[in-house]
Amino acid sequence: QGGGWRYKPKQDGDTSATGWQITALHTARAGGLAIPNATWVGASSFLDFVSADRGALYGYTTPTGKSNTTPIGLLGRVYTGWPLDHEALQRGVDMLDRMGPDDDNYYFNYYVTNLMQHVGGEKWTRWNQKQRDLLISQQDTTGVTAGSWYRIGTGNHTIERGGRLCCTALATLILESYYRHVPALSAEN
Repeated sequence: QGGGWRYKPKQDGDTSATGWQITALHTARAGGLAIPNATWVGASSFLDFVSADRGALYGYTTPTGKSNTTPIGLLGRVYTGWPLDHEALQRGVDMLDRMGPDDDNYYFNYYVTNLMQHVGGEKWTRWNQKQRDLLISQQDTTGVTAGSWYRIGTGNHTIERGGRLCCTALATLILESYYRHVPALSAEN
């Protein structure tokens, strides 16, 4: 509904569910599957709806510019065809670069890591070093939980409910971003 996705058919979209779908579509396209242009147009329309500050910030279901959903919206813009030098994209990336990784919010860090990897350059190098060092310092090293991650008190209900499994999965996805994603150089990629 409205070009975005949510948890049930015909619901108005939200940026979180839409971000996962756009990422899946980008991966499918990179794998050679044909995605109807109308799907990309709808996704872009949804991102237009939840964008603030002329496209530099993104809200969850409204254009409020929340920090958790801004990297999701910006990565969605890259996957739907914005060039990497787009002015609003660069303003949003600059803000995220100044913020740096969040000690407790692996969901936020996952999306910013993937966005920064596509942007490249000094911002990616700076983000990657901070993120990598943070994750290494937070990984459990003793007992039956050795090798896993667990951050509580994030305020993110998905991570709170997912516990150690969700934190470990997101930390692993962050660390393997170098190997999993085809660079988004254009909408045709």
